[in-house]
Amino acid sequence: MTLSPTARSARAQAAAALLFAAALAGCQAPASSGPPPPPPAFAAPNFGSPAFGTNQATSASPMHRSTTLSSSSKSWVTPDGTRHTKSSSTTASVRVDPNAMGNAAAMLFGAMMGQSGTAPAPVTKGQIAGDWNVEVDGRQCRMSLRPTGAGMGDFASTFGCMGTDLQSVSSWSLRGNEVVLSGIMSKRVAVLALNGTNRMDGTADGSSGRIVAWR
Repeated sequence: MTLSPTARSARAQAAAALLFAAALAGCQAPASSGPPPPPPAFAAPNFGSPAFGTNQATSASPMHRSTTLSSSSKSWVTPDGTRHTKSSSTTASVRVDPNAMGNAAAMLFGAMMGQSGTAPAPVTKGQIAGDWNVEVDGRQCRMSLRPTGAGMGDFASTFGCMGTDLQSVSSWSLRGNEVVLSGIMSKRVAVLALNGTNRMDGTADGSSGRIVAWR
């Protein structure tokens, strides 16, 4: 059967339409029909987990120690000739809590630090300076201690102390909690120890007489 040119052209157009429809259907296929993507090689950390980033305090477990204090054994023979031996021992068990030991050590260390921190403050010249009542060799008189500028000795003077070891006092200095009184050519005259906020006691050099100062 011989087709006419018009029929052959119509048949070719129909075949082309069928091929185009099949290609369009393949492009519109659902994506889920393909294989799923591969899982990640490493699982990401779960930042919302309570175990992540938490700082849980750990405590040491109590330690148990057992010590044998004494032991003894007793042997006897029954009438049938059988020897029997009985052993006994006395043990003591000790439970040591490392956490309690650490707390006790911390308290002891804190107490030691607290005691060392209560040392008295050093005495200053400003606390010593001023007018004092003095008793020396059974006589009472007055003494004045004045601080001066840097590079100069601190000025001292006495009033009514004539005939005593303090009559020549002209300067003073502070040595720890002691006041050193000096006279001509910076010769030491007496040393007074501070025994309170407003009291000093001591003796004059070369004299057994007691010196008491107060205010």
